[in-house]
Amino acid sequence: AEGVGRFEELVALAREGKGDLAGAEADLTAALEAGLDAPRLWFLRARVKRKRKDEAGANKDIAEGLRRKPADDLDW
Repeated sequence: AEGVGRFEELVALAREGKGDLAGAEADLTAALEAGLDAPRLWFLRARVKRKRKDEAGANKDIAEGLRRKPADDLDW
């Protein structure tokens, strides 16, 4: 599951960079659903949601990210 989630994380970052915020959010959600529960994914999805004017969703994702334990250097 982790490899799939990492791939989707990278695709989401590329989509976000190209302005495809809906696609980026979908990819990050898929990564989380695939079992990659890294804090950074919650924070990245919060950033995308904020750009999409979903403040409530962004705040919820930030809270979820803060509840997770960092697993590697990228999570810090």
